Amino acid sequence: MRIRWSAILLAVICTILSLAPRGGAQTPQPRRGGTFVVSLDADPPSINPLVNEVLQAMYPANQVYEPLVRYDEKFNPVPALAQSWQISPDNKQVRFNLVRNAKWHDGRPFSSADVKFTFEVFGPRYSAAYKPVFENLEGIDTPDANTVVFRFSKPNGILLSFLGDPTFLVMPKHLYEQGDGRTHPVNLRPVGTGPFKFSEWRRGEFISFARNEEYHQSGLPYLDQVIFRVIPNAASQVA
Repeated sequence: MRIRWSAILLAVICTILSLAPRGGAQTPQPRRGGTFVVSLDADPPSINPLVNEVLQAMYPANQVYEPLVRYDEKFNPVPALAQSWQISPDNKQVRFNLVRNAKWHDGRPFSSADVKFTFEVFGPRYSAAYKPVFENLEGIDTPDANTVVFRFSKPNGILLSFLGDPTFLVMPKHLYEQGDGRTHPVNLRPVGTGPFKFSEWRRGEFISFARNEEYHQSGLPYLDQVIFRVIPNAASQVA
């Protein structure tokens, strides 16, 4: 995929906004509060990177939605919505144990049904990124609300290397299972499980997000607010 490496790097950079530092004893302790302002060179078509695979959509979407795994500074997968996982010896099955206290921003509980819907229905329907990763997918089992099992007909050794990409963020089934994903109103007022909730979008000016006080990772995020300002001119962005 032509945007593969830039998208992975983007995922790492964006999640830094909400995660605690992973360094050693010399790493300064983060301070709670404040606003982080990011410039965008244009308004995104929507805030759904599965429907609009452009960087302007990925930056804000990463604050609202979450993947099953993230990447650390060495690009190793680390827990996100999946708190742990097991890979079968033949590389044909991956079992994800999901976090148990995550909620969508509208209060609905996050569950394995959302993961199954995203990777079996919504993602393959709207994103070209799914075909090379899931072409040998036989099915996704959800034995309970907190467990997801991906079954492949052939060994799949690349799954965890892609799941942290913004095009594999998990979408809410209860909102997207009805209607056209390309024109769905949730694309403009996203509802995720992430560290920040959507606040306001003024076209041509800014998109703002506020801290999710009920975020499933205790104590996070540290910031009060993230604002993406639309500044098309590069010199003005620097200023």
